[in-house]
Amino acid sequence: MPGGGGLPEELEEILPVLSKFKGGAVDTALVVGLEAVGLLFAPSTLMLSSVLTSLLAAFYIACKDMPGIGIGQKVAGGRVVDAKTGQAPEFIQVVGRNLPFAAAMVLAALPDPLGMGGLLIASLLLLGDVVLMLLIGRRVGDLLARTQVR
Repeated sequence: MPGGGGLPEELEEILPVLSKFKGGAVDTALVVGLEAVGLLFAPSTLMLSSVLTSLLAAFYIACKDMPGIGIGQKVAGGRVVDAKTGQAPEFIQVVGRNLPFAAAMVLAALPDPLGMGGLLIASLLLLGDVVLMLLIGRRVGDLLARTQVR
């Protein structure tokens, strides 16, 4: 039990990844909920609600790792830091970290087939993030923005 925390080393390595998944699941549930509300009211609002909720979801995704905004980070108890310095990341890193997902949600706001393409891209990015998280403990956005969650 080299970690000093009283847990086997393998478990100490897994727990932070599980916390990251928990935070990501909260943020994903929030975005899916927004999309569901938009789609629910879409027929009565001539799709305006679906467009607005997709754009709101994109804005949340782009800004969710800024201090005080991300609900998932609060639940998971983590924070995004610059991977090299361990300090708070620059604004461009925070937005860049989530830009692929935010861009996919902006596409989702467009009429089909682009809208469905945006949702497909977001789903594939999410799957890629899960695989990378299991393999190396970091997301695609972390690699692009040179950040990590601690």
